[in-house]
Amino acid sequence: MINVYGYIGGNRVEKSISYEVNSTRVGSGGPTQQQIHVPDVRYDLRYEHSYKNGRLVEMKIIRNDGTRWMRYTYEHSPNERSYIAYDENNEINQKYVFKLDADGNDVERTNVDVRKVYGEDFQFIITNLSFDDMKNWRHRTFTKILTIDGRKTKKRTSEEYREIVYY
Repeated sequence: MINVYGYIGGNRVEKSISYEVNSTRVGSGGPTQQQIHVPDVRYDLRYEHSYKNGRLVEMKIIRNDGTRWMRYTYEHSPNERSYIAYDENNEINQKYVFKLDADGNDVERTNVDVRKVYGEDFQFIITNLSFDDMKNWRHRTFTKILTIDGRKTKKRTSEEYREIVYY
């Protein structure tokens, strides 16, 4: 899949090359004419951002038929940044907490599965151990937080290395 990003009407938009149009039938048992949203075929997703004091506080992802898909709310402090993801029904989907270093780089990210899809509290931590000159991570670890016999235990599950070539 190839995604192309741009702007339409001042909003960030995304178009995927492998786009499929989902059709909706109108008739008995189906949606009324007022419920049908005509897709804007110029894009698949539109991003709407809200800022307060120059900082991002909310991002909405809108499908090309005008319905909201996801919404994210952001909180900022000097040492930490967090956001909560909400689904199309406005139910909390995920929560992410980022620890920041003195330069504002994400050095640790904790993901919390608040939906409990995987049973008990499913959490994992991504720790960025080193960065390149452009502040992108080069080495990071993944750690799962497991609940065993009522106690939380951390277990490192993987480690990643990468190198980005800049042109």
